[in-house]
Amino acid sequence: MNQRTMPGMRCRTLTPRIRLTSICGTLSDDKIVRGQFPAHFSLVLMREGAGTFQLNQQKIQHYGQNTLLISCSAESCHGFDIFPRNHFYDLLIVDFEPALIATLYEVALPLPEDGGRVFHAALSEPLQEQMRLMLEAWQDSSALGTLRLESLALGALWQALRGLEVAADSAGQSGRELQSRDRKRLIDARDYVREQATHVRSMSEVAQMCGLSLVALKRGFPAMFGVTLWNYVIQRRLEHAKALLGDGLSLQDIASQSGFSHASHLSRFFRQHFGVTPGSYRKTQSRPPE
Repeated sequence: MNQRTMPGMRCRTLTPRIRLTSICGTLSDDKIVRGQFPAHFSLVLMREGAGTFQLNQQKIQHYGQNTLLISCSAESCHGFDIFPRNHFYDLLIVDFEPALIATLYEVALPLPEDGGRVFHAALSEPLQEQMRLMLEAWQDSSALGTLRLESLALGALWQALRGLEVAADSAGQSGRELQSRDRKRLIDARDYVREQATHVRSMSEVAQMCGLSLVALKRGFPAMFGVTLWNYVIQRRLEHAKALLGDGLSLQDIASQSGFSHASHLSRFFRQHFGVTPGSYRKTQSRPPE
């Protein structure tokens, strides 16, 4: 969310990893913000307010009272925010370092590759309480107070991710009682991705190939295989890239052959999945045995 300047806005940087923005006020005029968004990983807790946003030409989304948003992009992106006039806004934005996007992988949420992604949910009562505690702790600028506020911010992120994980799992539960026909089609989808991951461009493509609706594929795949379809695509691409690292190719060539649009995308996902960069992994493979 690129709020720039709004009534009742105050900001506080806790560490290079965490920055807080609190907004509490009423707009007398519509506020429209358009432009470039830097790489970001932002948690938005909105108790009061309303708005519309779009990221990288994706579907326009809306938010309002008691809304939770996680907006993330590992690359610079573009979009807009619209804040309507005469609304009272009470929200807290917590900006974390973009490297924490990797935590989405841990809760089986789809990682953004070329574009950003926004996750949207209701603001739970525990997170409303966490927001209240953060605003209360804001007043203490001592070292211990700052440490407490940082802890609360990380706790809010943990709660938000756990809530999204449970919601995704609940959605997947509806696909656990799968008919044998759908099970076979999901297996066909998995086998197709296993062989064609470097060429897959969209989930709709896989759905069409296996004869399932996009909704049935997105719900049934994690229910049956324990991983989202897109994360499975990324895993297969990374395995392909890993096998190519001993061939002396450039990282850009390996990225292109593995289905990644840029070497930087390959490096980011490789580090998130394997814990090392492609270059570091290549060096370990090229060392002579001791």
